[in-house]
Amino acid sequence: MFTAMARRAVSVATLPPRLALSGLALVGGSTIPRTAVSDVALRTGTLALAGVGMIPAAAGSILRAPRMPGSTYVSAAASAINYQPRVRRRIEQSLGRSLTDFALESATSFADVVTYAPASLGVDFGLRTMLLRETLAVRTARRGCSLEPGVRHSSVRHEPSGPGERYADRIAGVQLLAGAALAAVSAGGDTVATSIKVSAPRPLRISRESFAAGLSFGLWRTHHAAVSDPAALRMLDRVDTVLVDPSVLFDDALRVSDIRGVAESDRVAVWTRARKALNDGTVGAGRHRIGGADVVVRPVRKELAETLIGEIRTAGVAAVTIDDDGLGSLRSGFDELYPARSTPEAGLREALSALVAEGRTVAVVSSRAIAGQAVLRIGIVPPSGEHVSADIHTDLAGAWRVVHAFRAARTATRRGVELSSGSSALGGLIMLPGVRGVGPGPVTAGSAAGLWTGYTLSRSVIQAPVPVGTPSDTWHEMDGDAVLHELSESVRRTPRRADAPVRAPARFRLIRDGLSALRTELADPLTPVLATGSAASAVLGSPVDAILVGSVLVGNAAMSAFQRLHSERAVQRLLQMQEPVARRVTNAGTVETAADALELGDVVALESGDIVSADCRLLSAESLEVDESSLTGESLPVDKQTDPTPGMPLAERRCMAYAGTTVLAGSGRGVVTATGARTVIRRADAGVSRSGPAVGLSNRLRELTRATLPASIGGGALVTVAGLIRGTGLRRAVTGGVAVAVAAVPEGLPLVATLAQQAAARRLTAAGVLVRAPRSIEALGRVDVVCFDKTGTLSENKLRVAAVERVDGWDEGEILEVAARSALRRRDDRVFHSTDAAVVDAAEQALGNASVFGVR
Repeated sequence: MFTAMARRAVSVATLPPRLALSGLALVGGSTIPRTAVSDVALRTGTLALAGVGMIPAAAGSILRAPRMPGSTYVSAAASAINYQPRVRRRIEQSLGRSLTDFALESATSFADVVTYAPASLGVDFGLRTMLLRETLAVRTARRGCSLEPGVRHSSVRHEPSGPGERYADRIAGVQLLAGAALAAVSAGGDTVATSIKVSAPRPLRISRESFAAGLSFGLWRTHHAAVSDPAALRMLDRVDTVLVDPSVLFDDALRVSDIRGVAESDRVAVWTRARKALNDGTVGAGRHRIGGADVVVRPVRKELAETLIGEIRTAGVAAVTIDDDGLGSLRSGFDELYPARSTPEAGLREALSALVAEGRTVAVVSSRAIAGQAVLRIGIVPPSGEHVSADIHTDLAGAWRVVHAFRAARTATRRGVELSSGSSALGGLIMLPGVRGVGPGPVTAGSAAGLWTGYTLSRSVIQAPVPVGTPSDTWHEMDGDAVLHELSESVRRTPRRADAPVRAPARFRLIRDGLSALRTELADPLTPVLATGSAASAVLGSPVDAILVGSVLVGNAAMSAFQRLHSERAVQRLLQMQEPVARRVTNAGTVETAADALELGDVVALESGDIVSADCRLLSAESLEVDESSLTGESLPVDKQTDPTPGMPLAERRCMAYAGTTVLAGSGRGVVTATGARTVIRRADAGVSRSGPAVGLSNRLRELTRATLPASIGGGALVTVAGLIRGTGLRRAVTGGVAVAVAAVPEGLPLVATLAQQAAARRLTAAGVLVRAPRSIEALGRVDVVCFDKTGTLSENKLRVAAVERVDGWDEGEILEVAARSALRRRDDRVFHSTDAAVVDAAEQALGNASVFGVR
């Protein structure tokens, strides 16, 4: 019956094109349109089969009803076809991917029903629910955005093999060899069939599918990113290069970005003329000669342009684009720049071809159709709203989220491989005579873990906040009145900030943070090896060994998590103590307020000794000097003034006061232009990579385990074979082999290292050093190069009098006393200027530590 249904569906594919587009595919006697609706119907059908099938399967399992004759063979056949990549590809070429999924999923559900496997059906029900949600989201996105499914113009998707595909290919051979070997030794048909099911990499597929389905659904439901081809999201773990179209990084508006070859006194006048010419439309992007100066006009950069490029590099893939005059400082963020050629389209097309020829797996971010072999196309919707041929249609924020998903996709694949290998190994052990349990049981448990892994990883990507982009950087080019007017208009158009969300009680926050830290510590790649060895010991009747290994694993992670949590909370307390207080100017006077309560357009007062709490455009300045060493590294104070400084770099914008800097002398007022994460110093801190090279004991253990594990497994196999030759029972022989294989993993060494790190961390804490990650202590013994920051590190960020040039009739003390009296008008004066402070200190030391105004 099912074969007849498939043949009817295949026959529709041979219809004429016009009839195929407007006609119907007959499946099981019903009419299903050859659009996304048919996919919805197929997904609904397989979901219903899994849901309904759980009832008889659960009843048969609970009542321990006898199985139907040949049910095990049906289950093994469905598993073999489903997880043999070459066989599946041949079926997809005949039926198409949707009908192939429907056929194999239906066969799997039928096999689980007749073998009384309700848990397996439950896992399939969860996955198929996510796949149905994905299909409905894709259909809604296509209808809402008027997208044609499957339209890729002349583009061809190249589907390279990734770690998951290579593992599946290897396991496919193991599956056939295991079945053939057991059949050769006359192990029985049921045993052969069970071995085929046990060796199937089901957790790997479920982990990847649940991640892709959750990501596709979340992109549309939460962020309104239209996914027109869900298959592209199954390629994220294989991308190693992202080709970015420069046009998606800029708006249509233009700005004067640089002025060269002009005197300081004429800079504002030249900038004003250039702005007028730009507003009149007499100049465009490029270099122009205006007022005897070279004026550079570039497109306005989008706020998330720099953020997107930074995320590409953080994701561990290469960032590539074509050379463009408008890139400016963004050039340094790309790994490679290809020539632009005659047109941007031609340059992007040649760059894509060259990258593919090098064996790269390329994703393209563009607002135009670029022909070539790209595995993923992220289409940035232009202002016209016209959609180009792409797999995902979104904006730069959506593109950032997709790139952010690269690492999560690789994690889903890696964990799927670990779950598959571990569950198959445990399933094989359970098949031994005398061992309690059912062979496919660990595979089902691993599949459930894979389902949860994919779901949680996709959820973390969807819920990740997009980093704050680079806001407008033109405040220093405008005079104070223009800045006030622009900010007042912006505040009027922007709704007021909502109240802060209600925080969870402190007890629940502590539990949540503790579990998060524990999960982070358990994410070590050595954990699956130790967990599998522990479970294998328990299965083979060695619960003491399993408890010891498990205790070491959990205890090691718990101690590291406790240290990490303790350090993070201490750092948070220190940061809260250092939170600066701002003086906001109101109609009623000056009011002190917390720095995080400031908003754009607020006017703040600055006085000597203040730490600037937000980026400000100065409106007034009276002998104002600011220490910007925390931002620029320059220890000398900067004189501030209110005149615009167009075309000047950050360190020379004297009309701006930036958050985190210190007022040394004078006073002034400024209007807030950026707060919180949008300030220059916070953006610079966010751009610093927190990831370092893989070093330390854990990494060395992983390398050692990876190198010795094949040999230890081979040694375990030899021990097993030797035991069988000597006539030892199968279970005892395998137990000895597993013991040899597990012994190659030094499970006690991580605990010893953690204890040593904790002891060192406590000693350092007693000496005033806060250790956030105990594993960092290991690096102290391997350091061979130490790099220092000068200001505030090697130096105290203070000035001192190095020498005094004597004058006839005056000694050194008298000169210093006169200089100090010029800095201090009266006894109770405070000294804030670094130069004055240095003179007063030198004078008091020269006068025998007496007060300058005291009696000598």
